[in-house]
Amino acid sequence: DKQIGRFIKALDDMGLSENTIIIFTSDNGPAPSFKAVRSAYLRGTKNSLYEGGIRMPFIVKYPKKIKPGQVNNSSVLCAVDLYPTLSRGLGDVYKRQRFCSANRKPNEKLI
Repeated sequence: DKQIGRFIKALDDMGLSENTIIIFTSDNGPAPSFKAVRSAYLRGTKNSLYEGGIRMPFIVKYPKKIKPGQVNNSSVLCAVDLYPTLSRGLGDVYKRQRFCSANRKPNEKLI
């Protein structure tokens, strides 16, 4: 937590915070050795399709576009789609990559 704070402060000091996207997430569920303690006592752990294995935190800090304190309890996301989704905003960088993504535009050809 302290290092994340230092990182965010450095972005602030360089004047980059407003237009920088920071994402906090995990890789689907706690290890089985933690039992249900770290999954809010939901059934399942990592490598499981039960809720305790597939729910994950997803926190985004992007002051330019997202107001602080917003909560969304209805969206479903797949972390494998993050890279192509974020890359879409980079224009030509995205076009040079090959992606198979739900984020693709209809009839868009993969390069």
